[in-house]
Amino acid sequence: MPASRATPQPQSSAARPMTGTRPPFTPNGGARPPTNGGRSEDPMVAVAEHVQKGQWEAARTLLLGLTARHPTISRYHAMLAFVRGREAQLARRLDEARVELTHALQLDPDLDVAKTALAELFTRRK
Repeated sequence: MPASRATPQPQSSAARPMTGTRPPFTPNGGARPPTNGGRSEDPMVAVAEHVQKGQWEAARTLLLGLTARHPTISRYHAMLAFVRGREAQLARRLDEARVELTHALQLDPDLDVAKTALAELFTRRK
């Protein structure tokens, strides 16, 4: 008889990165990258996992490494600006958050999580 797998527990509200109906961040526009022995070949998958868990410092650290190794890849820079924007937003540094999120969208106009975060920022300010 095969061993039963533990069912994943629902994510607590304290660990959620944002409130409201936010599409989860997925690298490559929602397509799952190929895996190799359980490890993803796309380094953005690890970043996405940290973002989804609200682990902003870990995501920022990974992105800083990626941008240092690959300075010409704009999606890494865009995600770094998004993470900085979310950190600023959570710390109530709203002007800094707006600047970072706007910068993220200038680098990658299709970055949906930045669009949603920026919209949420303006909604909450009113």
